[in-house]
Amino acid sequence: MGLTVKQVRDARPKDTVYNLRDDDPAGLSLRVGTSGRRTWVLDYRNASGRKRRWTIGTAEAFTLHQARDAAREAQRGLSRGVDPLDEKASRRARITVSEMLDRYLHEYMPKRLELGKLKPKTISGYQRQIEGNIRPALGALLVEDVTSAHVEKMVRDLAPVMRNRVLALTSKLFRLGEDWKFRPQHTNPVRGVERATERARLRTLSPDEIGALGRALSSMSDANPWAILAIRLAALTGLRIGEVQSIEWDNLDVKTGRLELPDTKTGARVHTLPAPALALVADSPRTGKFVIAGKTDKAPLDYRAIGRLFAAACDEAGISGARLHDLRRTAMSNAARRGASVPLLQDLLGHKTSVMAMRYVQMASDETDQLREAIGAETAALMGGVKSSEVSKVG
Repeated sequence: MGLTVKQVRDARPKDTVYNLRDDDPAGLSLRVGTSGRRTWVLDYRNASGRKRRWTIGTAEAFTLHQARDAAREAQRGLSRGVDPLDEKASRRARITVSEMLDRYLHEYMPKRLELGKLKPKTISGYQRQIEGNIRPALGALLVEDVTSAHVEKMVRDLAPVMRNRVLALTSKLFRLGEDWKFRPQHTNPVRGVERATERARLRTLSPDEIGALGRALSSMSDANPWAILAIRLAALTGLRIGEVQSIEWDNLDVKTGRLELPDTKTGARVHTLPAPALALVADSPRTGKFVIAGKTDKAPLDYRAIGRLFAAACDEAGISGARLHDLRRTAMSNAARRGASVPLLQDLLGHKTSVMAMRYVQMASDETDQLREAIGAETAALMGGVKSSEVSKVG
């Protein structure tokens, strides 16, 4: 015998949860909780014969007749192999890219930061890419609907380096989306979108440019002294500018020059400051815990402030096309020219692999040029018409 509207309306809570069963259709019940909450549920067996229970909704949201209609529709779906619980999970998974980005920013990244798997600077860069590129282009789309065409359109007008960075982050986001069941496995829409060819930046400063930069810094008496110190230390040590910024007085032995860098790009390592760099630090006032003092004791001087002063000094010195990181390239190139081996350069660089060390060795070596010159001279002598002594190379 089926339920009546009056029975549904008069159902009251008891000491334990109980069900009022309905016969039309079979399996439909009104579940009454101890708090008085009344919920429509449908008990059924799936295609594998497993017992399952689907919650249709509350008695306030569904009348008796509406609950029956929903149960009948679910049973019709079961006859076609469609499980209502699986359908419900699928509907929940249909979220927008913007919602997935929020989960990444507010749940995933903080947890990775806590575990030491992400650095604040990396997070800041990801946030800029998300808010500047990914969310505006893909945010309104359902995660499952994003295609390679959408991704290609997003990165079409980006410079090569930025294109590749945005593609890498987008690929990571959609791999997580697959793990979070927002789209089927192995359907990453970034797959097949071509990466740009990045031209390796080889800019270094010549001895004349280094001298001009030093004179420009010395003439900037009204400039931020901590920014000047950071630039000089980067040039003298070959440290990354972020590593220079992070130097703390407690991690530096001013007498020996031994510097502990507990959190570099490649992990903790020890660096020794050369005497000229150590002299600069020793002459600097101790303000807070950072050698490159910022506005407060909580953080060193901002990278942008150092960058602005470096740009101004380059303008003053007549240096064009230089960036802060080129100071590190210059120091490592000079080391390679002095005969530093690949393992030694790798140690100086603080890299886990020897790829960059090999590049500096290749940049500094003139053996290839000498061999090319010898081959050209020999061939010219054999061919006649041009004598090597008649040509003088410039450079």
